[in-house]
Amino acid sequence: MHKRNLKHYPELLPEFIVLVEQARERLKQNLHDEKGGATSIIRGPIRFIAIMTYLTQGDVRAFRDGLSEVAALKLSLFERFDAGEPIDRSYVSMLSYKSLFDALAAGNIALAKSLSARMGGRDDLEKQFDHPFDYALGYMLKSFIDDSGDNLKRHYLELFREQKDANFLGYADVLEALEEKDEQRIKTGFKSIIKGHQKESKGNGFFARSEDEVLSIWGIGLANFVRSKGVNIEIDDPLIPADLLI
Repeated sequence: MHKRNLKHYPELLPEFIVLVEQARERLKQNLHDEKGGATSIIRGPIRFIAIMTYLTQGDVRAFRDGLSEVAALKLSLFERFDAGEPIDRSYVSMLSYKSLFDALAAGNIALAKSLSARMGGRDDLEKQFDHPFDYALGYMLKSFIDDSGDNLKRHYLELFREQKDANFLGYADVLEALEEKDEQRIKTGFKSIIKGHQKESKGNGFFARSEDEVLSIWGIGLANFVRSKGVNIEIDDPLIPADLLI
């Protein structure tokens, strides 16, 4: 395992384990979950435990099981919402693309497809809850996971590029190169993702002050998606370790 500066994160692991135990008990008793709140809250600690257990113990299985559970819990909120339960509308916006990355990082492509199929098509609440960046990234990723037509893929690639966030453009580059089967450009795209992730892990960056500082879940997820498409991309970086790739 690569050497990493884990800061204070491992010290928080016991605290998060207790939080998950308490949250599981509340879910068993159906407390505070009529609108999906308890289900949503437990996802963060489970995710933290999965990532930290891997980083401190090298436990790939715990990493994959934990992130799969996080994505499955998000899927359950969509299923309950679609079944007419009073789930809070914010839980089924395109911000759920983050759970798509979790499922992909776990190597659980089938789960990612099931979740992606439930996402989208809720214009009113997406306008209410989604920043244009999240909307564009969510639909771009969804269009590739769903294997939508070329026109839709191009549309959302262009929409995402219009956000002009240089630190995240590597994601569009990789997906576009995957469509074109350009392995060299895929490799270049991942270099851009890693560089952008490093920048976004500093100061007030997107990943700063979170466990994502030391592991690129999005990058791992995208690499697994690319490999699931038959492109055996080789990456071994502290942010995207080779042992987490399928």
